[in-house]
Amino acid sequence: MDRWIGKVALVTGASAGMGAAIAERLAMLGMQVFGCARNIKPIEELRVKLKAKADCKGSLVALHCDLTQESQIIGMFSDIKETAGGVDVCVNNAGLSHKAPLVDGETEKWRNILEVNVLAPSITARETIASLKERNLDHGHIIHINSISGHEVAPADAHFYSASKYAITALTEGLRVELHQMKSQIRVSVS
Repeated sequence: MDRWIGKVALVTGASAGMGAAIAERLAMLGMQVFGCARNIKPIEELRVKLKAKADCKGSLVALHCDLTQESQIIGMFSDIKETAGGVDVCVNNAGLSHKAPLVDGETEKWRNILEVNVLAPSITARETIASLKERNLDHGHIIHINSISGHEVAPADAHFYSASKYAITALTEGLRVELHQMKSQIRVSVS
């Protein structure tokens, strides 16, 4: 972990659950963490809590971003570049599900799942790679937080969600292949 001290991490979906825990741990270990979500109040509260901890070696910044809006994602990367130089580690944690069965589910719910669970991680991965290349760095890390539903079919009302998580499994492998073909040292993981 020492090689990442002082480096910049982006954590999507950092307002609650695993995203908040990941953001907190990375900041504690010395990274400059940018946590994004639609609701940044919990991230701000975590930032204050971390700032008060004597053993916190890093920092946390809250960024508002609606991951269904590519322009907001691009703007977020621009803000991080202006503030900290660029992203070294991207943790694609944000995800959502709706009760949206395949037989009679609503298209808007399916579209929302695709935008957050598939398109947003693809865009943030692309922008992280662009950020690293722009700075002539070849040692970043992209981490996709997946789900058991990305490896086995979920219950009936979550089949579309499961499909989106299977997509993350495939996208991770595809990205790994493309980076290998480029002889890049950027790592891609899924958990």
